[in-house]
Amino acid sequence: MAPGPARLAVELIHGAHGTMVENSEEMIAIARGRLMQAGLDSRWKVLQGDAFNLGGYVQPGSFDLAYTFRFLRHFRTPEREQLYANLRQSLKTGGHLVFDVVGDVVYQQVEARNPQRAAGEIAIYDVTYTAQSFSEEMERNGFEVVKLHPILKHFTMQSLLSYKLDDVIGPVIPAALAAIELLPSGAPLEWVAVCRKR
Repeated sequence: MAPGPARLAVELIHGAHGTMVENSEEMIAIARGRLMQAGLDSRWKVLQGDAFNLGGYVQPGSFDLAYTFRFLRHFRTPEREQLYANLRQSLKTGGHLVFDVVGDVVYQQVEARNPQRAAGEIAIYDVTYTAQSFSEEMERNGFEVVKLHPILKHFTMQSLLSYKLDDVIGPVIPAALAAIELLPSGAPLEWVAVCRKR
């Protein structure tokens, strides 16, 4: 759902067939071109459609897996719950939903350090969670959280390395970031959530 220009789809390794639902004609044209260039156009059906009317494009219980990134997080609770319901209806029982989840702790820290937006910058809404509040939301909407995969576990330290020390120790930055990512953390920047339809 909302695949945009299919950047992720061409990176996935699988033998299955999939369906993309995208509202933008421009994004659909880019996605189809990218899929064709990658030799994956026969594996994907690309539909123009509205995620709030998903049932108009896909049959109930059609999919084993649904994924979407940088989409659900931008909707407030009533709209997000409607999208969950549509996704849940499109999944088979036991099917999985995978998407990105913004961590509340780091988000609040970043916002506190940058209270003023740049002139002309558009304010974008992001819902944020703790691991517990996210699990509770998914339970209310008919899913169980199978796994939360943390992304950028130590954001403050990792961003300091990336932005402040890149000119000084540039060649060792990737290895340092990867090593830091191995350390446990209860408050990453984001998670990739794997949820199962109940």
